[in-house]
Amino acid sequence: MQVERLIARIRGQLEVGTPDLEARSLANEYSTLCLRLRERLEQCNTLIRAGNDNAALQVAESEPDLLTVCAQLSFSEAERWNNLCRERGLPAGFLFDDQQILAVEGLYGKTIGENHPLYRDYRQAMRQRDEDRALTILRSIVRLNPDDPTARSELNRLSEKFLRDALTRVVTFFQEGQRPEAIELMDRMERFGAQHLSEDSRWENARQLRILYLREKAEEQILQLLQEAALAHQQDQWEKCANAIGRIRNLERDHQVKLQAHTLSELERHEKWAGQLAAEAEAEASARATVENLLQEWQTLQKGPPRGTSLAVIISRHNQWLQRAENISARLPENLIREVQDHRNLVRRKLSRRFAFFITQGVVALSIITGIALYGYNQYQLRLKARAELIEVQKLAESWETLSAVAKLEQIKSAPRLIPMEQAMVEEMKKLKQQLEEQRAAEIKLQAEATYLADRQKEGINASNFAEITQRTTA
Repeated sequence: MQVERLIARIRGQLEVGTPDLEARSLANEYSTLCLRLRERLEQCNTLIRAGNDNAALQVAESEPDLLTVCAQLSFSEAERWNNLCRERGLPAGFLFDDQQILAVEGLYGKTIGENHPLYRDYRQAMRQRDEDRALTILRSIVRLNPDDPTARSELNRLSEKFLRDALTRVVTFFQEGQRPEAIELMDRMERFGAQHLSEDSRWENARQLRILYLREKAEEQILQLLQEAALAHQQDQWEKCANAIGRIRNLERDHQVKLQAHTLSELERHEKWAGQLAAEAEAEASARATVENLLQEWQTLQKGPPRGTSLAVIISRHNQWLQRAENISARLPENLIREVQDHRNLVRRKLSRRFAFFITQGVVALSIITGIALYGYNQYQLRLKARAELIEVQKLAESWETLSAVAKLEQIKSAPRLIPMEQAMVEEMKKLKQQLEEQRAAEIKLQAEATYLADRQKEGINASNFAEITQRTTA
């Protein structure tokens, strides 16, 4: 199966979510391709480490192109597919080593000169008129030197010539009944851009003949695989039977084969038997994988979470663990669920203590803030009251009620305070006190003058006191 078609089928299985027998065939093919590609990667890297870049490049460039297939097999859902295969007990692929891929990619980052072995091999192939080999080598040269206009122009020329000549050979092969050779050549043509031949009726006719031939071969393979499935069914070898049926379903889908009624009936009978046993085996494998994952997760939980992890997150992980373990508790070690529950309760108590501590701290902080606010408000009210009393003292002073003003001022000064009075208010009180003292002195003086004048009034005004009375009255 072509890699593109294989990946498309795998994606279809991922959308279904419950792999069928066809998935077993896809898993086998995918894992086999991954293994072959890894071997080629390791071979390339061995040659690179030995300093034999030219040989490593030849391995990478041999069909199918190494980096291209690696990119195709490393599709976006590859890790999800591999995990699903492992859970279901199917052959699983693997991710490729990034360092090995980078080493191979490094081969294409080195510009080569005309003395490079590739140029030498190209010239030799041209001298020998081996244009097929020359074309393959020239394509590698263009990949290494993409900015070489001469090499690219020559590649285009040879590709067009190869496609024209190859198409003639394909037609001849089909006419002579050499269909395998024709199809092999068509596959090679498509790697060199056969889409340019889409308007050529000979190419379209060849494609139709290829479809018919591949369908015939698929029908033959299906009958052979059906015999293998029947034999495996008789021998109670459900895995072998399931693999054969999976391959039959792939061939049926790939080549649009319409099975005859009796063939389809026999296939469905074997498929039902193998499918039931495969489902049981996959369920068993899935349960084992779940148990293994739970045990690994429990070890991680026992070691403690990474620094900074919330206790609520840890409790959530315990709950998820217990929920997953609920249906397979019989497979877990004895008392393990109780141990996990106790561990979760321990974390809960720790979280409760921490929560209570934070609540207490919050209440204390709120009480302090409230006290400070009340204290500030109280002091503000006291300042307002003191200001109002000071204004009252000023009014008493203005109306010359000096004694009342002095008493009020002393009352303000002697009032208890938790914090000192504002400096501006203190200065204002000092000025007011000085004003009151001056007023009081003036009042005493006026009272003395009034007493003197009252006494003189009783005695009467005469020549002896007239001058003094006039002076005091004027003052």
